[in-house]
Amino acid sequence: MKTIMGVSGAILFLFFGGCSEKNNPVTSQTASALSIVAVSVSYTFDAGNMGLYNILDTTAYQNRLSIGSDNDIRTYGGALYVLERAGKDNVLKISGSVIADSTVAYEKNIGASVNIQDIAFISPTKAYVTLYADSQIAIIDPSTGIKTGAKVNLAAFDTYAGTDSADVVPYMSREVYYNGKVYVACQRLKAPAGGYIQAADTSEIAVINATTDSVVKTIKLSYKNPQELSIYNGKLYVGSVGKWRVSDGGIEAIDLATDANLGTVVGEAAFSGDIASIIVISDTKGYAVISTPSFTTELHSFNPSAKTVGAKIAGLDAPCSGHMAFDGTYVYIGDRSSTSPGIVVVDPATDAKVGATKNVGLPPNSLALLEIAK
Repeated sequence: MKTIMGVSGAILFLFFGGCSEKNNPVTSQTASALSIVAVSVSYTFDAGNMGLYNILDTTAYQNRLSIGSDNDIRTYGGALYVLERAGKDNVLKISGSVIADSTVAYEKNIGASVNIQDIAFISPTKAYVTLYADSQIAIIDPSTGIKTGAKVNLAAFDTYAGTDSADVVPYMSREVYYNGKVYVACQRLKAPAGGYIQAADTSEIAVINATTDSVVKTIKLSYKNPQELSIYNGKLYVGSVGKWRVSDGGIEAIDLATDANLGTVVGEAAFSGDIASIIVISDTKGYAVISTPSFTTELHSFNPSAKTVGAKIAGLDAPCSGHMAFDGTYVYIGDRSSTSPGIVVVDPATDAKVGATKNVGLPPNSLALLEIAK
């Protein structure tokens, strides 16, 4: 079992201000908890950890749980799900907002060297886990972490499937569940002889009926190598990088009523860098983490309707390329700054940073919003 320290957030009232660190559990005072949870990784990528920022009382908690250094985080049904990826391939569940040994429900291995990527929750007893080094999606019971034995075969999406250049995996990455269907991004990469793995075949979204576990449609993407998916108002926004350091990626939208590709929202050239992550929070506001030619990262807003891009947002020195989060009022971004790492709060009405950076220990790698009814 992992080294874990107990912590919970005191829920008092809603305001934003400075950040403090506490080591002891605090009892919740009201009917609900609202927190931003971060999984973090060291600058040298040799250690991972978890931290928590309580939105309601603006308290930050540092280094609560040692985890794998290749990690990601999701929330569902008032629980935290940590994805320990390459080298571990575990799903770890923590029940509630208290990160303590007593709340670790399980830590389950999904397979040997499958490199788990994402988890999409269909019901309290069914979830899909995408595997980067396999052509089949694993299906688990998230209440127990146990694999059901059923799988979804995506071999038809393997890179260059059906040709003499075919790969053995589709490089399935991000996935989302919406209205009875799961949308899985298949990057379809290839490693040329003596070279690094990179964008190759046309990237596609596999649309899966979550009841029958069967692929019902293929959506071809305009750009290659999708990095992030974000749903807002019946549209699936896909942020793709193409080849790194080449201006060949962009953001496109898919109509979830018809599963039709609506085309480009904005291309990488408008950002002057690679699209590493996106989140869309309204018909007119989204955010993108951009990797620049000088090997830095920046946060920019964009307007999905007007198809325009905003200037670099101040207050973040090195925004991480993992998940961002939105609580209905503010956007939360992980900052991997070498001088002031932590969670940054941005007001989408002004694109301005709110308050100080919230230090949660190691530099954040990915964020998730946790809502719990008491």
